[in-house]
Amino acid sequence: MTADDMLSIQQAVAAYGAALDGAEVSLFERCFTQDAELFLVGFKQTVDEYVAQCQKAYNLLEAMHHHCATTLLDCDRKSDGSIGGRTPFVAYHFGKSHSEPLVIGGEYLDVFCRTSKGWRIARRTGRARWQMGDPTMLAPLMDRPPTILA
Repeated sequence: MTADDMLSIQQAVAAYGAALDGAEVSLFERCFTQDAELFLVGFKQTVDEYVAQCQKAYNLLEAMHHHCATTLLDCDRKSDGSIGGRTPFVAYHFGKSHSEPLVIGGEYLDVFCRTSKGWRIARRTGRARWQMGDPTMLAPLMDRPPTILA
């Protein structure tokens, strides 16, 4: 893996937070493959389903802030050329009708694939390790409650 490969992966991870926090859903194209599988709240979603959920969040929440730490890449590529990685995160959600934020900490477990536009996330699993605040703040965004995976 070259330094350019690692920079491309870092930019895909960084674009995710910028897309979410800045309500710039077009930036998701710089994060994910078109057929990416997302498991961010305990169930599978497509990128389009996740974008629709995010657009609902922009109306429900005053603000969001997703802080992603440095991604630790696996040492070996898989036989298909992809590479795994994990990124610790802390996500702050400020509800319009809640006095305290919902803060969730955990990690993203990703599979990165090289595309013609650079490295993108082909599969993302979010594992929440802890939370502070009222998780029902996000309940209107989904048809089932979020899952905290220990």
